[in-house]
Amino acid sequence: MGGWAAAPWRLGGCSGRGGLRGAARRWGSSRPGAGDQAATLSDLLQSSVEAEEPGAAAARRERRCPREGTVLLFPGQGSQFVGMCRGLQQFPGVRDMYRLAEKVLGYDLLSLCLEGPRDALDRTQHCQPAVFVASLAAVEKLNHLQPEVRGRGRSGRRRLGPARDAAEAALGSLSPQVVERCVAAAGYSVGEFAALVFAGALGFAEALYAVKVRAEAMQRASEVVPSGMLSVVGRREANYKFACLEARKHCESLGIENPVCTVSNYLFPDSRVIAGHLQALEFLQENARKYYFKRTKMLPVSGAFHTRLMEPAVEPLAEVLKSIEIQKPLLCVYSNVDGKKYMHSKHIQKLLVKQVVSPVLWEQTMHSVYERKQGTEFPYTYEVGPGNQLGAILKQCNLKAWKQYKHVDALEDEEAAET
Repeated sequence: MGGWAAAPWRLGGCSGRGGLRGAARRWGSSRPGAGDQAATLSDLLQSSVEAEEPGAAAARRERRCPREGTVLLFPGQGSQFVGMCRGLQQFPGVRDMYRLAEKVLGYDLLSLCLEGPRDALDRTQHCQPAVFVASLAAVEKLNHLQPEVRGRGRSGRRRLGPARDAAEAALGSLSPQVVERCVAAAGYSVGEFAALVFAGALGFAEALYAVKVRAEAMQRASEVVPSGMLSVVGRREANYKFACLEARKHCESLGIENPVCTVSNYLFPDSRVIAGHLQALEFLQENARKYYFKRTKMLPVSGAFHTRLMEPAVEPLAEVLKSIEIQKPLLCVYSNVDGKKYMHSKHIQKLLVKQVVSPVLWEQTMHSVYERKQGTEFPYTYEVGPGNQLGAILKQCNLKAWKQYKHVDALEDEEAAET
């Protein structure tokens, strides 16, 4: 697997010290199920990571043009689809990731991603690990589509053929060091774990085990109370808090004690996801015009994620995060909880737990990532993993930043080559 390493430079007060340069040695894990395969993968990764060159510390202090930087966005639950990752298996290291995943999870994740069935893949306990691994596999694709990034001294590696050519064409003109020059990363909900692995804060196997525990706990919590999530696009006059308040009062009139109905995801201006008891969401749909909602749509999820209905999932995740090694990220990673950069390991541990029962402040996060002085160029942005929903949201949040956006998908490249 290529040695992912962010370039030693800073942007917007954020010091990029090395994507997965330091993280590579931590991908091997002592978590349950890792075993000898983890050590093998760790050795594989270490062999591709070069020692830091003399003078690198000075280079870290060098400021470069913002356009030379890149931002990686990692998708969350709901982006998965049957057949994803078929086009990623040709890239070195991806199969090793899935072999290790099978040991950690206890089931064949790759087969589930490739063959389904869809109902099984869409279950929270399966789709969260699936999106996590697929996103990091897509980073591997991005890494290996760049000859200069794939590693010096590897000119003998076989060419990936027409499929690679088609993928390169789809990505446009790539900087020679897209991955190495990453200065910031953000992940949507469970995507935050993948962003932290990329940034060297978490080891791959340990993070996957935490995602497994998180997903299973959230699955159990969602089965306790009939609940769900409602996507809403509102007019400027829409008052989401007032609408949720009236929906809760409606639930109380039905005899539901301590009902839940609240904004759980801030997507872009005038777009929210509201989560809570099903009766509350049905009430909002029936009274959409009253609350100035232009469009409403129930999401195909099993529970009210990022609300207090997920409180049963907090303790299991907190316990596993206490048991794994967390380090300070080697580049800026932004939290869903407050839209700000993670500062240290305890901060990460605390907010990853809090995120389960807190709204995803994605709109606010996008403003934090792309905030800059007027006239300053925007960095290149790559959404890595299944689906391109984060690109669509970015377009609504910041059109200028979106113009530098590309999607590194998990589709089969052979299909792209034929079109």
